[in-house]
Amino acid sequence: MKHLKQQAGLLGATVVLALSQVAVSQSTVSCPSTIVVQELPNLANAPGWSAHDNSVKGVHHFYGVAFSEGPPEKLVYQVPASSNKTKDSRVDVFDLTSTSEDVWISCLYRDTSQSLTQKLAKKFSRCEVTYDPRTGFKSVKKISCF
Repeated sequence: MKHLKQQAGLLGATVVLALSQVAVSQSTVSCPSTIVVQELPNLANAPGWSAHDNSVKGVHHFYGVAFSEGPPEKLVYQVPASSNKTKDSRVDVFDLTSTSEDVWISCLYRDTSQSLTQKLAKKFSRCEVTYDPRTGFKSVKKISCF
């Protein structure tokens, strides 16, 4: 009987060890909260018109992200594999397991077409984007990649 208890204890310890090695590490990815953009339209084909920048001192606020397979210039963007929304939360899940190229993140800013882009530092299998309920889920609160 004592021998069976020792074996059961060893089995339990082995399962705990195996599960702890399976634990996935999480990385938080952050985008700058604002960018300053100086846009100058070409008015050569718009005689009589003038340009006006509605932003305050060219400051544009971060609101969203996009993930692309390869540099964003290739226009191969990922769509969420799932979106989980409740009254208090919204999380978009991006499945990156089938991407054959490096994955890039694009930080998107309000009222401009300019974005900040960067290749993700390592190969992740998925990223989760959590939206801020205080903005009606229109702004990203957290980006976690696994």
